[in-house]
Amino acid sequence: MVGLIPLSLDRASRSVRRSRVSLWAPFFCALLCSSCLQVKWERDILNEEVVPDQDASLVVGTSDLQVCLEEMGAPLLVWEEPNEQVALAWGWREDWSWGINLSVPLLKGFSASADYADEDQELRGLVLVFDASHNLTSKRRGSLADLTQNLKGQRPSMVEESEEGQP
Repeated sequence: MVGLIPLSLDRASRSVRRSRVSLWAPFFCALLCSSCLQVKWERDILNEEVVPDQDASLVVGTSDLQVCLEEMGAPLLVWEEPNEQVALAWGWREDWSWGINLSVPLLKGFSASADYADEDQELRGLVLVFDASHNLTSKRRGSLADLTQNLKGQRPSMVEESEEGQP
């Protein structure tokens, strides 16, 4: 008989746990049924990539600005570098991203949400620098943010006009 008492208490505690679970189960079921789960899968392409073969014909020290523009097309960015140099940048991006968003209503007009996204949106680029006589002095590839980091907050310089109205 002594061995039956713990057994009956164990059964009683299990039935109490089951009744607690059975009381909360409809609440959680209603909560999950009224929730919203969104899954996102995207592909983003910005400009065509400048492949290494495309800029291989541009040789530092011999190619000029006109040849560069004919070969590469219009740049994405143009800015002035020190020592009367000018830099032209081409940028591109091809990204795949996905994400999950879960929204659960709590009270009338209030809800809780959580989301996760895996995104890598880095603009890759090519920067060509030309001297004052429009000859190519350097080529750099990499993250466009890294290649143009010295531009932050820099304003374009004004072109002063001469007396005849020509710059």
